Amino acid sequence: MGLAGVAIVGVVGGGIVWFTRPQESYVPSQPTAVPPANGGATVYTFQGHSDWVWSAEWSPNGMRVASASADGTAQAWDAENGDHLIVYSGHASTVYAVSWSPDGKRVASAGYDKTVQIWDAT
Repeated sequence: MGLAGVAIVGVVGGGIVWFTRPQESYVPSQPTAVPPANGGATVYTFQGHSDWVWSAEWSPNGMRVASASADGTAQAWDAENGDHLIVYSGHASTVYAVSWSPDGKRVASAGYDKTVQIWDAT
C-alpha cells in the first residue's frame, strides 16, 4: 500500500485515526471513524492532543503528518512509524489549521488568537 491510499478520516479521544482507502477524503462533522471501503486496517492512531483535533495535513513528501488542535498546539508525527516528533505550543488558544511549506521544512499554523505562526519542522 502506498501513502496515496491512506486518508485521514476522523478523530477519536484527541487522537487522529486513519484507514486505508482509495484516494478519497472525508471531513467529519463529529468525532467518528469510517470503516475503509476496501476492508483495510487502521495504520496508526496518533495520540498526543488533549482536546479536539481540527485539522491534519500530510507533508509534501508523505513522510509526516501535522495536526491542529483545540488544546492550543500543532503537532507532527512520522507517518512511517507513528513516532511523535514535535509539539508546537506558541498559540494562545485553539489552533484551527496547519499547512506544510512546499519543501516540508516548515509548518504554518493558524489559531483563534488571530495569528499565523511559522514553525521549523526539521
